[in-house]
Amino acid sequence: MRVGICWKIVCVLVVLLSLAGCEDLDNPDTLRLAVNPWPGYGYFAVARERGLLGKPGTPELEIVETASLSDSVRAFKRGQVDMLGGTLAELAAINQSGKRAASAVLVLDRSVGADMIVASKDITSLDQLAGKRLALEPASVNVLVLAAALAESGLQLEQLELLPLPQGEMPVAMAKGQADAAIIYPPISGELEALAGFDRLFDTGQAPDAVVDLLIVADTVIDQHPRALASVIQAHNEALRWGQNNPAEVHKLLAKHTGLSIEELVTLSDSIEMLTLDNQAAFWQPTGPLHRLLPVAGRIVQQLNTRAAEGTGIPSQVLNNRFIPNSEAP
Repeated sequence: MRVGICWKIVCVLVVLLSLAGCEDLDNPDTLRLAVNPWPGYGYFAVARERGLLGKPGTPELEIVETASLSDSVRAFKRGQVDMLGGTLAELAAINQSGKRAASAVLVLDRSVGADMIVASKDITSLDQLAGKRLALEPASVNVLVLAAALAESGLQLEQLELLPLPQGEMPVAMAKGQADAAIIYPPISGELEALAGFDRLFDTGQAPDAVVDLLIVADTVIDQHPRALASVIQAHNEALRWGQNNPAEVHKLLAKHTGLSIEELVTLSDSIEMLTLDNQAAFWQPTGPLHRLLPVAGRIVQQLNTRAAEGTGIPSQVLNNRFIPNSEAP
């Protein structure tokens, strides 16, 4: 077992160090990352606090904390950040907008129960959502949960009355009767589930590959600063491994950056599967979940975005696995 673990670590280092042969056009002092308060994105902050970033020859990481995934996407489109934590939905929305090209370079985690649909107690099955008001954050991870729920129930998108709302406004909208159900995730989901009269109707535990969180990076950064980006990816991996061996300490650090209590983080650990570099390859295979679900994300984001050009597809090249050990060439 020790030999197997050491060999995996060697493979990871070989892939990342081989990027040293790709000369950076310049060595950026700082890379800027937008993250909303999702536990799966918190390990970048852990890496920074553990001193794994900003070493000689590596960039500082400026973490821009946003209120929601939509805010992270806006910051990226405006050029305020170089990368963001997001999903295939955000990746599709960014590239469909045509404002700035981006690619996914790392799987951070997959949701196995943390993303959910919460509904009023009188709605007891997904098919009862027909004709109901469903709150969601458009062009965000919410649409992936929606796609999974539609596939599970057989409902059509046209049968739902969609209510675009930021995550933070959903509990109030539900309490006031302005929405019958909401697609929601932590930490806001905890507020809604705590209210009387609402129950969880569906979650990603029923569709464990529907929501995979990614590090999404501007193509210019990938092309011009591969070594700097590789150092951030390696630091994240080291932070993740440290957290696996020190759960109490990592929960304290994550609590500082997510707004969740340590108790909530412990509970959520069963519904968010964090993924180290040596557990990534299967996700990037041509038949894996990323390539399989990218067209689904592109279609539903486009359906909900009336400003997107008709027929705008998302090329598979936006899934860039050059930093992933043991994965097939794209």
